[in-house]
Amino acid sequence: MFNTEHYDSVTAKEVMRKPSMVIDSSEDIFSIMKKFEESGQWNLPVVKEGIYIGFLSKSSILDKYRHELLVTV
Repeated sequence: MFNTEHYDSVTAKEVMRKPSMVIDSSEDIFSIMKKFEESGQWNLPVVKEGIYIGFLSKSSILDKYRHELLVTV
């Protein structure tokens, strides 16, 4: 990606790979966290009706959880 010499010789298809897990936008947090644990990934793509809508990071979930714990104390 950072080697400009390959820009004209390497396609996106050659460097991309299918994600091991995908999160559906309607999934609950328990299902999502299980996917993070099973995949060992810290970022997973999110889809809605099979269409990519973004990424979700495990760290953002854990940060939000920590914040909620501190607010309730």
